[in-house]
Amino acid sequence: MTSSNAAARVVNDTIAPEVLTATARNRQTIELLFNETLDVFTANVPFFYEVNGGTPGVIAAELRPDGRTVVLSLNAELEAGSPFTVVISDVQDLSLNTIAPNTTITGTVPGPEAQVLLIDFGGGNTTLNGASPDDPINHWNNLTTTVGSTSDGVLPNLVTTDNTATAVSLAMIERFNGANENGTTAATLFPVDATRDSLYGNTEPFNTLTNIFPKFKLTGLDPALGYNLTFYASRTGVGDNRTTRYTVAGAATATAELNAANNVTNVAQVLGARPSETGELTISLAPAASNNNGNHFTYLGVLKCNRRSCRRSSPPRASALARSPSNGLAAACSKAPRLSRVPGPPSTAIPPAPPPSTSPQTTASSGSRSRRK
Repeated sequence: MTSSNAAARVVNDTIAPEVLTATARNRQTIELLFNETLDVFTANVPFFYEVNGGTPGVIAAELRPDGRTVVLSLNAELEAGSPFTVVISDVQDLSLNTIAPNTTITGTVPGPEAQVLLIDFGGGNTTLNGASPDDPINHWNNLTTTVGSTSDGVLPNLVTTDNTATAVSLAMIERFNGANENGTTAATLFPVDATRDSLYGNTEPFNTLTNIFPKFKLTGLDPALGYNLTFYASRTGVGDNRTTRYTVAGAATATAELNAANNVTNVAQVLGARPSETGELTISLAPAASNNNGNHFTYLGVLKCNRRSCRRSSPPRASALARSPSNGLAAACSKAPRLSRVPGPPSTAIPPAPPPSTSPQTTASSGSRSRRK
């Protein structure tokens, strides 16, 4: 039997930590990434960090569970689209090596166009941030029948695709009938959980409801900005035309149309829509003139909303775009938005929608079975 003696050699860490990146998650939150695990006691001291010479001030510093990421909370907003500078001192790693005095790193606050809202309209297949059939990249808001089947429900404080809470809310004005679960699972524009269901309206009687013209509004928008709105819906296994006309009303009014029948790749867009003076855009659904379905079903499965800075010198114009809605869309904005149908025929005059019924609406009982819509 042989044995050997082994000696363990301990290598002391004498290298100071370094900061790698500075990212503005929103206008009052900066995320710093370091090259190694930090000492929590020094990492969480707010006055070890200075942003833009002290204005705005850092009111909180929090080391994330990964040990390398520090989130700074500010007492005022940074200017959108502007650069910022963070100076760091006295922060240490686990071996108590101190970062170089007055270590400086810069970043840029996202501009308005970088803040995107995604809303999934549908039933139980809500879209989350996660592996397919959810979205591995983006965060979503979900409008299910719990809110969508009411005329006064609210989805408050919508989050952006990077999970930043906003002052924007969705408020129902006129209800949807219910959810349709027969959308496509083959689309690549949006994740499967977003495309395979939608909320719908109808004019003729369906599930005891008649003249359902869904309407809702986005509140808390910036009246000084324009907004690009992308609409998507899909209803598979049908042979008729189920085109929905989406009307967007704010400082001006514009419409876009989309046929949900067997749709996989098409979207409808209104670009550069300006909110009202109170920061609202009202969106209503009605069957288009080409809709020949017996119930005149209308659908909405996904709404994408992203802000654009206004260039008032550029007049609005209609255009046809052959881009995925995930791509950036350069859009001028003024008081009149511009319409884009992707792809589709030239714009046509659309007659007014029939007025909603003045008779009380009654909902189907919980024990009734919905027919296919």
